[in-house]
Amino acid sequence: MLKRLIRHPFYEKAMTYIAVVYVFFIVLELMDASIANSSGYRVLDLLLWFVFVCDYFAQLYYADDILEYVQGHILELIAIIPF
Repeated sequence: MLKRLIRHPFYEKAMTYIAVVYVFFIVLELMDASIANSSGYRVLDLLLWFVFVCDYFAQLYYADDILEYVQGHILELIAIIPF
């Protein structure tokens, strides 16, 4: 069931929208660093990060060739590494 979900075209659109929202929050944090200290922002940041981590590992799990997937999605892997 999960494999069908992540292969659905709507899933890619939804992940793209989530990525745009995440970039917006990162830019917002860069413009006003005090926002990053609020608990609501931290929860939302952690939640969005967790969504991307789950997406990466679900895609990795269902990849036909795991090594090829990792090599082809190295930037995604770097992006989900917590700083």
